[in-house]
Amino acid sequence: MILNILIPHVSALIQSLINLLFRCLDSGCSCGKKTKLFLKVDYLELYGGNQFPIDCRYSEILTTIFVTLIYSSGMPMLYVCVLFYFFLLYWVDKILCKFY
Repeated sequence: MILNILIPHVSALIQSLINLLFRCLDSGCSCGKKTKLFLKVDYLELYGGNQFPIDCRYSEILTTIFVTLIYSSGMPMLYVCVLFYFFLLYWVDKILCKFY
């Protein structure tokens, strides 16, 4: 459960930072809106963003709740893990919504 708290969020943040890096390299690391891309399809692929993965998030949430409710009678520390999981999930999703 501790790995489940960190791994999905870290991978999503790294992917967003890579996309931001590619956008910066395309504009020549300037604040302007100039681009080096010639085709509109390439421009939309780079700057359009991705769709928010609500299906993956929902399945992760249900899995976490199920595992917590099943095993928490033997390991009450899982409640604290789930608290951190949902806290990080909220803030990471809030930050990532700006990139999608």
